[in-house]
Amino acid sequence: MVARSNQVPTPAIALSEGDCSVSSVSISNEIPEVSEFESFLSEQRGSSAELSPYQQWYNRGVWLGQMGQPAAAIASYRRSLSLNPVSVKAWYNQGNQFAQMGLYETALHSYAKALRINPNLFIAWYSRGRLHCKLGDHQRGLNDYKRALVLQPNFYPAWCYQAEALMQLGQYEAAVTSFSQVLVLKPNLHQVWYRHGTAFYKLSRYQEARTSYERALELKPNLVKVWHSRGNTLVRLGQLQAAVDSYDTAIALQPNCSDAWYSRGKALAYLGRYSEAVMSYDRVLKLKPDFPNARHCRQIALCHLMPHMVLQHHWLLSNLKRAQERVGGSIPGSTL
Repeated sequence: MVARSNQVPTPAIALSEGDCSVSSVSISNEIPEVSEFESFLSEQRGSSAELSPYQQWYNRGVWLGQMGQPAAAIASYRRSLSLNPVSVKAWYNQGNQFAQMGLYETALHSYAKALRINPNLFIAWYSRGRLHCKLGDHQRGLNDYKRALVLQPNFYPAWCYQAEALMQLGQYEAAVTSFSQVLVLKPNLHQVWYRHGTAFYKLSRYQEARTSYERALELKPNLVKVWHSRGNTLVRLGQLQAAVDSYDTAIALQPNCSDAWYSRGKALAYLGRYSEAVMSYDRVLKLKPDFPNARHCRQIALCHLMPHMVLQHHWLLSNLKRAQERVGGSIPGSTL
């Protein structure tokens, strides 16, 4: 009946692409083992006959979870908990499986049970914080991350997600501090340098934002959103041509990036290069016809162009009239 595993049960919620701003940071091989799992690992060296019924059901739940069958894993954990209702690891792993199924409230209940039994289970505080933030309760998530970090201060994913919760709460100074702590522990995470820069930008600390963005680009030069954000920062610093160059790099990497085309148009307009600005806005509207403010900004750029165009038209007609007079004749359609 029992399938045995040689691995520690998978921790909480793995950081995954698209989950949040620093979500592509991989922690799959870096989450510390929970102390309660050590005895479980030694138990698995024996045969299934040596395992208690609780251990067999628990072990089956671990295997089913690893096989991507969360509902079946939950059923096994429930059987194990009916035999040992104070099993921290079973409550915790059951919470993981509920989270995998998107049953976040039920997962929170399982994590809470694990924490009542063992308040020092840092990974459960972290996992519960992740779920609170997924549910939009960033303050509760923040509180849980803080508890996790008291217990395990070098667990950098908790610093990452604490910083993100602080960003959501508008506490940008504290977010900078948390991102900085991540970078002390893991200085080569380009995603964190980018978010570090974003927190500085929110605080109007544009030179520090630029430094962080450029560090991210040193680590990974093809990040479109970082080139775009760097351009925005350069605009704030009054370095408009450098900003245009930054937007151009973003566009070279992703030609259909409507945000970069729009920002490029604004920077060109600030430089008085209205014809180029109009062309950028035209590109925005081709990519995204309902792009906010793009039509309005295009009209403003055209208005700036009109006096120059009228003067240029009159100058051309005047020159043509003088040339025509020299040879005798008139200019068709001219009112001059």
